[in-house]
Amino acid sequence: MKLKVFPIASACLLAWQLCFTTAWAEDHSNVISDVLEPITLGETFRIGQDPIHESKLVSYLYQGNDMTLLWPDKAYVEQVIVALGQAEAEGLRPQDYHYQTLLELFQQGQQSQWQDIYLTSKFDILMTDATIRYASHLANGKVDPSTLSETWNYDAVKANFDTGAADFADAITEQKVVEKLEGLKPQLALYDDLKQQLAKFRDLAKQHPFEPISLTQRVLKPAEFDDALLAIRERLTLLGYDVPPADEPSQYTPAMVALVKLYQSHHDLETDGVIGPGTLKVLNTSFAARAEQIQLNLERARWVSSNLSQEFIVVNAAGFQLYYFKDGEKQWQTNVVVGLPYRKTPMFKSQLQYLEFNPTWTVPRSIVREMWHHVEKDPHYLQQRNYKVVESNGTPVDMASIDWSRYTGRNFPYYWVQQPGPGNALGQVKFIFPNPHSIFLHDTPQKSLFNKAQRTFSHGCIRVEDPLEFANQLLADPSNWSEQKIHQVVDSGNRTRVSFKRPIDVFIMYWTTTVKQGQIYFHQDPYHRDAAILKQLLES
Repeated sequence: MKLKVFPIASACLLAWQLCFTTAWAEDHSNVISDVLEPITLGETFRIGQDPIHESKLVSYLYQGNDMTLLWPDKAYVEQVIVALGQAEAEGLRPQDYHYQTLLELFQQGQQSQWQDIYLTSKFDILMTDATIRYASHLANGKVDPSTLSETWNYDAVKANFDTGAADFADAITEQKVVEKLEGLKPQLALYDDLKQQLAKFRDLAKQHPFEPISLTQRVLKPAEFDDALLAIRERLTLLGYDVPPADEPSQYTPAMVALVKLYQSHHDLETDGVIGPGTLKVLNTSFAARAEQIQLNLERARWVSSNLSQEFIVVNAAGFQLYYFKDGEKQWQTNVVVGLPYRKTPMFKSQLQYLEFNPTWTVPRSIVREMWHHVEKDPHYLQQRNYKVVESNGTPVDMASIDWSRYTGRNFPYYWVQQPGPGNALGQVKFIFPNPHSIFLHDTPQKSLFNKAQRTFSHGCIRVEDPLEFANQLLADPSNWSEQKIHQVVDSGNRTRVSFKRPIDVFIMYWTTTVKQGQIYFHQDPYHRDAAILKQLLES
């Protein structure tokens, strides 16, 4: 993936320079100097009612350009204003980029043939501030994700000072600023798909008044009757579903049950075909609210797009899916189980270094405290489940020699280590990518949990539904690690570590909307993270 060269507002786009002369260069220089003077005094900087968001950078740019106009070609400027107006299609707000003010000033300037040096100078400064800010938001997002998550360690787009300056100077001279802005947008298929869905749901919100649907009964089951089915059929039609014809529209026919099951599968609901409170709540989520959900996930895509490489693993904790990409294409995916709402799987990036077949499990202290009551009730609990007790250096401790009554789950001085075997909590394989959160991918003996629509059951680590096939995909070495060889190693019961020949990027993400083969999937925000992002997106 090509790395973008536009910098973020705090570290880049520092020198957009254009060498030109005008008849009024000196007059414009004086006006620009006067307008920018509050910055040198540390005062809040506004032009009319519009705050200059990137005031220090704006001042620096004009100082480097002898306080002369940066945007003298008004025909080209008009194209850039149009691009600013198209921010809405990106899930951003044109008003964050002085859009309406620029339109009004541009119209006034055109009418006066740009004879008013004060209007021209202020317009020029607003154009500079707007374009810097828009470039920053396209490259890295409007919201700073590190303010929402202490574990966030993804890289923001950065550029060398001189490179960024020269790059934009060339863009101005060659009139390619619009193309440069276009190049800052995430080069992700998901981003483009979400933009299409954003337009769709915004159109639905504008064209169709949204009325909540109410059942005449608490739960509607197959073959039952309810007049609400007419409204449900209409809503599913608007959403693009192929609603089957019916002689009796108020009867919940087998064909409608099948359609509702499909709808449920697109919204992380249990696909039982029963229209109960959960399904009705999702049906009653307005088109406008869905548009906002898509909008905030476009922002999430901007946060991470510059980090993606040619080979990487993505875990979407909100959608309970793992994806493996190679050469820029998705190779494989599977279901996952992630952390409980009070044991949230953190968002971060790392690199996969090795896997281990038939792993042991050293029980974290926090889980020892949770399990302690089992030991108090049954002195053989640990032995029956294939645990050993060891010192910090790994030396085994005879359980019979321990006076268990002296300890609790909080002060127990030894470690519990579960040995490889069918009941091991990590299953047959674990995948290690170093991180300070002790998070890794692993198998699990609790296979039934993958049948659940909402899969938040772990203590934070990520359980993989088909881990041996995942290992096969990653090793990609039929001569040394065929499927048969993998199963032979697992069947041996011996701990076997396999290091990867190259580190593989691992991205733990959280997207509550995804698109697959043109169909949008709305996930249910299990960690309740959407609202904070949307609030900041909608603020000035």
